[in-house]
Amino acid sequence: MVIAICMAQTREIDSLKQTINSAKEDTNKIITLLTLNYKLYNTEDDSVKLYYANYTKVLSEKLGHKKGLANAHTTLGTHYYFIGHYPEALKNYFIALKVREELHDRRNEASLHNNLGLVYYYQNNYSQALTHHFISLKLKKVLGDSNGVANSFGNIGNVYSDLNKLTEALKNHFAALRIQLEIQDKQGIANSYNNIGIIYDIQGNIAKKEDKKDSALSRYGRSLNLFFDALKLREEINDVEGITTSLAHIGGLYNNLAGFYPGKEAAKRYQLAEDYCFKALKLAKENEDLNNIKEASMHLSNIYDNTGKFTDALKYYRNFISARDSLLNEENTQKTVRLEMTYEFDKKEAASKLDREKKAAIASAESKKQKITIFSVCGILLVVIAFAIFAYCSYLQKQKINVEITKQKQVIEEKQKEILDSIRYAKRIQTALLTSEKYINRNLNKLHKP
Repeated sequence: MVIAICMAQTREIDSLKQTINSAKEDTNKIITLLTLNYKLYNTEDDSVKLYYANYTKVLSEKLGHKKGLANAHTTLGTHYYFIGHYPEALKNYFIALKVREELHDRRNEASLHNNLGLVYYYQNNYSQALTHHFISLKLKKVLGDSNGVANSFGNIGNVYSDLNKLTEALKNHFAALRIQLEIQDKQGIANSYNNIGIIYDIQGNIAKKEDKKDSALSRYGRSLNLFFDALKLREEINDVEGITTSLAHIGGLYNNLAGFYPGKEAAKRYQLAEDYCFKALKLAKENEDLNNIKEASMHLSNIYDNTGKFTDALKYYRNFISARDSLLNEENTQKTVRLEMTYEFDKKEAASKLDREKKAAIASAESKKQKITIFSVCGILLVVIAFAIFAYCSYLQKQKINVEITKQKQVIEEKQKEILDSIRYAKRIQTALLTSEKYINRNLNKLHKP
């Protein structure tokens, strides 16, 4: 059945890849890419996942598709988170968060704050981890996301536990448990039982060192009951890794309890401790679970040391060291991979930066050239416009002067006409009033005659 499911998933992935290769660059192609990114989550190698996540990012940027861009950066952030490349995980999560804030997508904002909290937690930056988990918690409460609220309480409890603030840790784990019981989240309930059990175990160890027998027994007893409750639920949902962890915890607790009892009672508890640790070790080896191999081997070494079986104690201590070293080697390998990826990333970033600077320099030179051309043209235009304005003003002034001269000429002509008319009129009057010389002489001659 598993093989059939894997084959079907592989065919679906191949089909999506073919669709992407032939599809035109539009929103539908982004949606197909997002579907492929989701399908690739637990399959293919890292380079394939990175290729398609970056493809989605580039196309989303080109088309201005904000949701696609946010999803692409979230996918990249999650990829880097799982391989332990935390700076790149933070970078991509923050870019995705900014886009989600622009889109007012509160649900995905809450999810991204949760992811940022986890990254900071694994960097041991507990202050920033708490900041983002509390923001996530607040958003999830507003959204009415009960499962998300419980998850945030659990994450906050884990941070406080690492800070050795056990009271605060218990407070938040119990808050998570109450919600998980209400919504019947078996996986969540089992995890909360486990987390609370671990804290009671720690408190029992503290009381034991302080020689507070009753307090230690009380804490160990509570822890044991919670580990059994968690085991039962994990068996119901077939959580193999969780079952292995619970078995190892139970074995370790029986070993702690045995020291408080004499004779047969102690032997009985040591036997139970041994049985549960062997069950845990068997499952861990079957599933190549190095962490639980290490834990079960450590408990078995302590059990045999307490019961005087020093050869067996040494044997399982060596198993513990071997598993621990293998885990360290894996971590070192991951660190090497991270360093190589960081080097490659920085190298690409440097090349990209150089290319951007070169393009920027060319663009700047072109811009300056364009500006000089524009300023020159504008200067010439301003001179032409100024000259045109001056010529037009001169023309208007000349026209005004001509009009004035014409008016003055008309006035002068009118005055001249008036003067001439007056002279003519006076002459007519004079001519009419004065007697002619001939007339006078004729009359004088008449007077001289007898």
